Amino acid sequence: MTTQNNKLKLNIKLTVYIFLAVALVFTGIRSYLLCTSYEITVHRFETGAVLPEILNYLLFAYVCISLLLFAAVKKNSLPNTLGKTNIVTSFFAAITGVFSIASGIYSINSTILNNASTSNQTAFATRDIPINKALLFGKIQAVLSIAVFIYFIFTAFSKEKHTKIKTIFGIFSIVWHVMFIMAIYFDMNTPLNAPVKVLFQFACMASMFYIIYEIRFLTGIGKPRLYVPVSLIAVTFLCISSTSMLAGKLCGTVTVGILDTLLCLQQLAAAGYILARLVTYIKDTNKVPMFEKEEPKAQSDNTEESLKATEITEEKI
Repeated sequence: MTTQNNKLKLNIKLTVYIFLAVALVFTGIRSYLLCTSYEITVHRFETGAVLPEILNYLLFAYVCISLLLFAAVKKNSLPNTLGKTNIVTSFFAAITGVFSIASGIYSINSTILNNASTSNQTAFATRDIPINKALLFGKIQAVLSIAVFIYFIFTAFSKEKHTKIKTIFGIFSIVWHVMFIMAIYFDMNTPLNAPVKVLFQFACMASMFYIIYEIRFLTGIGKPRLYVPVSLIAVTFLCISSTSMLAGKLCGTVTVGILDTLLCLQQLAAAGYILARLVTYIKDTNKVPMFEKEEPKAQSDNTEESLKATEITEEKI
């Protein structure tokens, strides 16, 4: 009966590697587009450019397919623990922590200590409300970067220990992501619908959701069927956003300051960390069943047992 129900299986490793290969292709395409067809003066791609729109639809399909595909995996067929923290994972966790605190220190120096840069004050002279909100969220984000640093440093060096401390600072890391998204939104240096700005926000949201599902594992309430696709989506968006921004900076098509550069490097390091975690997680997992239904099988078994019991009773009578 078990073999009949397990006809359809999903090769987890192969599927994950295919998704990662697609993410690499998307990263290359986005970087190429940002270097060749992005107009820095109007913060958008060239008029009539079709490839950027196609890439957006492909990214949407990528997210939907990954979520639906792993949602179809049989419950409890994936590991319930993240696995051991290896050297690669510790390395990227430490690097992510370093870039987090570096961006926080720079942000504190440029916003809290100096109150705001002169260029920003001039640019936002007629938009006091947005700049005040952007600076407020930016200041909170800068302070919370200490919590992000502690979370990743503990992850890097404490291995599987101190889960309570990591959970607490993980929650603060989630708040850091929220403040980051709000600071980007209210930053009027770039239009709200600018492709670079929108993608940066999506990357931050993907990273935030990853932290949420990682913390669930730390607290013993992991969601394996969501953890895998969320990890893939986070790696994809973090790589596309940071790599294309840095490529655009090198090509001179995108204005990227020191703080944005540090945040892009943090995103790259975070993508490496999540990827290392994901590879470790699926290390011992090969093919898992899909669409397996346990209840009908249990009902049929119970029916057979009741029939046998009835027959035995009738014989005795």
